[in-house]
Amino acid sequence: METKKKIILIILSVGLTFFYSCKSKEDKVKNVVNEFLTQINDQTKTINKDLMTEKFAEFFKSKKYYTAEKWELTVKPENDSIITVESKGQTHNGFGRPIELLQGFVLTSEYGSWKIFNSFKLVADELDFEVVDTQWDFYWDREKDEILKQLQDKLELKVLVPGYGNYYTDNKAGKLKLINNSDFDIKNVKILIEHFDNQNKSVNTNHTYISDIIRKHGYREFNWYTSDCSQCETQIFKINFIKESH
Repeated sequence: METKKKIILIILSVGLTFFYSCKSKEDKVKNVVNEFLTQINDQTKTINKDLMTEKFAEFFKSKKYYTAEKWELTVKPENDSIITVESKGQTHNGFGRPIELLQGFVLTSEYGSWKIFNSFKLVADELDFEVVDTQWDFYWDREKDEILKQLQDKLELKVLVPGYGNYYTDNKAGKLKLINNSDFDIKNVKILIEHFDNQNKSVNTNHTYISDIIRKHGYREFNWYTSDCSQCETQIFKINFIKESH
């Protein structure tokens, strides 16, 4: 009797293995993307890291992303080891109105099974400035992230005129220079100014803006101004790369 049970289990196991191996690549990648979308859109579920390459998992873990309520998947093969899956989903905007959500996923079989290694319009755009590039909306998520990292590394603020005021007002002013050593033009850059008193205690914060385009490998000089800052003695300046969350 035990031998018969073992034979049945072996037959079932072989049958399931054969069934899975006969599934098309399209079915396999659809299953991966569908499982991934199901997990990220359900806060009670844990995301299976085996659905992603190590680099994509590292990239995605700290990102905010657009959620969807339901979706339809379409497969667009590229070659034997790379396949793109398009997701046409539905979600709601901030006013509760239904909107269509188009997302994309690129999968590779390089690591033995199909895994996601890039996405399109999955990750929320949180830049607090604008990249002046007509192709920006067509870049995939990891490409946008690489551009952000380059800008964070290549933008530099220099103090040309330290903060100063006069005895009769509480106003402070100064002059800065923003150097863009990156390969991208940018504009609408926000600079955070934190003010400190003579005891080096933070007493005020405000922002200044550069709305003009700062060309790649170029720079802009600009003045800043703050009112109601009688205790302000020194300043620290910081470029706002990511929108502040509230």
